[in-house]
Amino acid sequence: MNKPVSLYIHIPWCLRKCPYCDFNSYGTAADRIPKEKYFETLMANFNAMADLYNPAELKTIFIGGGTPSLLDPEFFINLFNGIEQRVHINSDAEITMEINPKTADRKKLESLSRIINRISFGVQSLSDRFLKSIRRIHNAEEAESIVRNARSLKFDNINLDIMYGLPNQTLSDCLKDLEKAISLNPDHISWYELTVEDDTEFGRNPPENLPDSDLLADMSEAGIELLKKEGYERYEISNYCRDGKKCRHNLTYWNFEDYMGIGAGAHGKFSDQKEKQIYRIAQPDNPATFMKIQNFLENRIPVQKDSIPFQYFLNRARLMNDRFSLNTITETTFLTREDLTETLKPLEKKLYIEKISDDEYRITKKGYTFNNEMLVELLPD
Repeated sequence: MNKPVSLYIHIPWCLRKCPYCDFNSYGTAADRIPKEKYFETLMANFNAMADLYNPAELKTIFIGGGTPSLLDPEFFINLFNGIEQRVHINSDAEITMEINPKTADRKKLESLSRIINRISFGVQSLSDRFLKSIRRIHNAEEAESIVRNARSLKFDNINLDIMYGLPNQTLSDCLKDLEKAISLNPDHISWYELTVEDDTEFGRNPPENLPDSDLLADMSEAGIELLKKEGYERYEISNYCRDGKKCRHNLTYWNFEDYMGIGAGAHGKFSDQKEKQIYRIAQPDNPATFMKIQNFLENRIPVQKDSIPFQYFLNRARLMNDRFSLNTITETTFLTREDLTETLKPLEKKLYIEKISDDEYRITKKGYTFNNEMLVELLPD
């Protein structure tokens, strides 16, 4: 491949699994995590991916979970040393770690600053009342304190995850929470609705007094206006930033670029330039199974040509006010201009997209509003 590539690293453990969480995570005490074996397996996983991708360098790295901050900074410092022995990390690389406020202090952040330059704090709310309603392990004071510590340590790229639509939450409650988050002056805010997924504790036992659809719509509209007023650009459905500090790693996904994924349950996307074939690569979800694996490429699944347009726009349609060109799509999908022109005709006819030049299109307001209906048009027969 010999192009810059992004890397996702999955740490599947957390102190306690949240009742709304459908990510691949497992609650456990920090001292029960098999750190040495997981480290060895991560390195083997990375080397296998490096053999396949042959990247020129790593342009972004995202460490997610679970709760990566459960592990000691030395774990990641050693991991990055091992990665650098094989693949160069660009000096300008965006390197993000997800951190739960309960699992970090100033000393840990200071150590982590040797390898990461972006922090994503899983705050979810800055109200103790609502934190308890979704059973987060931290309180509001801990969240505010760790964010201020990060800023005082010169971290200049900080994201806060904030939820709305929480049990018994009013419109006023929702906006107060968002205002409090903004007062911490983060560079980036991921602001999104609590969704109740089937395979979660909340899915099996839904909480009472969740806001109805009308109230959720009011929360969304009012929150978007508040973020805009405070100088946050909405560049993705649920993501807002100041000073152009978009999450470069996530843009890799939304732009349908290739990325490596290592760790239990991690996924990657690989484009074979010789075969003109796109592959999805997944690792086993269960950490114990992952740590026994011999072939990290055994779950390499070819993406069928007729499903590529759907997969492309499922990602691309998350970007707001976005233009996309046929030339760019052909480079990342192996589809021809003729294939794409035929595929886009129904979307253009139904006003989900509009043509703005011979090569460029953009998604219309109708396309964003009726996103699911637009995507259905792209499903293979």
